[in-house]
Amino acid sequence: MRDLKSVHLKLQDKSRERRQLMRSFQDELAQNKEYVDLVEQIKKLREVKKSIENSVKASSLGDASKLDTLQLEIKDQREMLSDLALAAYTDGEQVEITDGDNIRWVPQFSVRFKKDKETSETEKAAAERAASHPERTFAR
Repeated sequence: MRDLKSVHLKLQDKSRERRQLMRSFQDELAQNKEYVDLVEQIKKLREVKKSIENSVKASSLGDASKLDTLQLEIKDQREMLSDLALAAYTDGEQVEITDGDNIRWVPQFSVRFKKDKETSETEKAAAERAASHPERTFAR
């Protein structure tokens, strides 16, 4: 079995390669006049769509307020459901739900990694020092 670090390094390499390809693709699109014009039209249409949505929400203020409240409540309930399922799973209990239609729901767990905030701040500080003194290089 591979170790986490080697898999992570491969993932970073592939992600870096994908970013470079996407940048070159975006650069080519930016040079295409038809594409640029179309993007501008889409922006204008989105603004028109948003203004229409806002006017409809303003005319039915009670329903819009209720919709916002429901969205927050749903978000809170989903978070609580996740917390309860994870707690039950770590306690070794079987985690599943059967709804009113006899459909069985099972949890799907995932693990994500993100940069350590402390490390990121250190890297930012080093980059700022290097930018303010281009004649010097700073080693960690």
